[in-house]
Amino acid sequence: WINADISLMERTVQNLVENAVKNTPENGSVKVALEAENKNLIFKIENTGNPLSETLVEWINSPVTESAEYVGRPAKSGLGLVIVKRILHLHNSYLKVYIENGSSNIFTFSMPIYYS
Repeated sequence: WINADISLMERTVQNLVENAVKNTPENGSVKVALEAENKNLIFKIENTGNPLSETLVEWINSPVTESAEYVGRPAKSGLGLVIVKRILHLHNSYLKVYIENGSSNIFTFSMPIYYS
């Protein structure tokens, strides 16, 4: 179990999946995974294609403050990522992105697992 607003988490996953699909070339791939690690549920989405710009990676990985979603936001970042960052901030989590092998963009976030 995780302690989260289901509709907001659905919106988060939907935005990340839509972005991944939209930015993956025709012969590319999108992978979605959930993993349990150190009492956390890790959500991971990976898409192949052009790597994100360094500016966008820095903005995504920057901490959220009251208005930081818009401050320094790269022009091509889209509103969906702002929404994702805000929702995760409200859930005491954050979005992290890294590029692997120069061709895969990997987005992750985690939520603590609560055992009943």
